[in-house]
Amino acid sequence: MDRLGRKFTPKPYWKNYALLRGVVLCSSYLFNVLSAATAAALVFFSLRSLLGSDLVAGAITGAALVALELVKRETGQRFFHDLLQFRKMSPGLAGVVVLMMGLSTTASYFGSKRAVTEFTPPPVTMRADSLTAPLMAQVSAADAQMKAAAQMKKKGVVTASAQRTIERLSKQKETALAEVARIQARTDNKNDNAETKHEVSTKINANGFAAITLVSEILLLLCLWYLQFYDYRSFVEFCEKGSEAADGSAADPVATTKPAGATVAKPITTNGHGVGTSNGVPITNEVRRPIGFAYGNRTTETVNANQRQCKHCQQPYIYGHARQVYCNDACRVASWETRTGRTLQKQRSGTG
Repeated sequence: MDRLGRKFTPKPYWKNYALLRGVVLCSSYLFNVLSAATAAALVFFSLRSLLGSDLVAGAITGAALVALELVKRETGQRFFHDLLQFRKMSPGLAGVVVLMMGLSTTASYFGSKRAVTEFTPPPVTMRADSLTAPLMAQVSAADAQMKAAAQMKKKGVVTASAQRTIERLSKQKETALAEVARIQARTDNKNDNAETKHEVSTKINANGFAAITLVSEILLLLCLWYLQFYDYRSFVEFCEKGSEAADGSAADPVATTKPAGATVAKPITTNGHGVGTSNGVPITNEVRRPIGFAYGNRTTETVNANQRQCKHCQQPYIYGHARQVYCNDACRVASWETRTGRTLQKQRSGTG
């Protein structure tokens, strides 16, 4: 039952989603690292071809990419902070965010392709020399035998047996050379196919990795938005329901005891609204929309559920903002008069 109690007891938003915020925060930094690493490939190889020095190109690339990611992260967080809190955006800040995200996304997209191209090992090709070596040895042996047979002469003419030997060796040589040509052609064909497949697979991998970097940029924006949403939602809930106590129990934002000698002014309820008549001026406690998130389907019943106890008359009322502790101005004035021991004088307009 203790476990079930902890499981089903309502918790504040900041505590209920603390683990999710930690995951999102770590993921945002991982997306930052991925974006910087892929963009670094494009910048580094471009600078190395221009400067001719790996050390200088690496130093410039590291400084530029760290600055870009920090500016992108800070401007994105500030943009979402203003959008959530004030429901508006600064055109200048929005332009900077779009510029930073555009530069980072472009560099990451083309850098990922460049990285795949640079770091993909070349295709494994076949060498025909190892396959044709025995045949070429046969050709060399046939040439040597043909040369020896050509020296077998009688009265200056090659003998008939030597002539037959030469013809037989010539046929063997032609057969061996034909087999060498066939093996060479087959090897070249296999190498061409391997290079074609390697080029196609490299292009597919480069496009896939580039797509992953684009998705990571979008996920980074979503992570930055949720981090600001988490803080804003937690702050709004804190303002609406009061701060959390150290032991996790909600602190009562309204005092439950009356001051000594306090005169309680009972509000008159009319049509669901409190009416105060302490100083002769009726004050209505109209239903106001509480601060917080603008849900499109929020109903009047939900708004009416936001009640608290008046600090002076101890009567329930519907508060209009988080710092409201009195049901109306009459109780507020009566409480002030009780605390100070003075009577609030109404201002009179001068005549003549």
